[in-house]
Amino acid sequence: MGGVASDISARVLEKARAGHYPMERARNVPLPYLQRFCLKGEGKQDQTLLIERELRNKVRFLQVNLNATLPHLGAFDFVFLRNVLIYFNLETKREVIARVLSVVKPGGYLITGTPRICAT
Repeated sequence: MGGVASDISARVLEKARAGHYPMERARNVPLPYLQRFCLKGEGKQDQTLLIERELRNKVRFLQVNLNATLPHLGAFDFVFLRNVLIYFNLETKREVIARVLSVVKPGGYLITGTPRICAT
């Protein structure tokens, strides 16, 4: 099983493909996930983490413009639109949501906004 991650920015996609992040970005990720899927940086890479290659290889990173016809990506159980709708006016938001809903499986979910991760 895998997923698709998209952005319009090639720079953002390259950073995501690399899977190398400041440790601060993982402050809300549960420790068992960090231990299972991440490598902790040492030396000059201290205070960073690297997502394991096996997990990165399960994700296709694609450059997608939500203001254009979507590429044939398949159908999805979940689609997350994080921090993207804030850039559009109301009419464009409606158009983008209609386009994205076309790739959500029946009974699937479209989640918009910034998810909040809560530690218990």
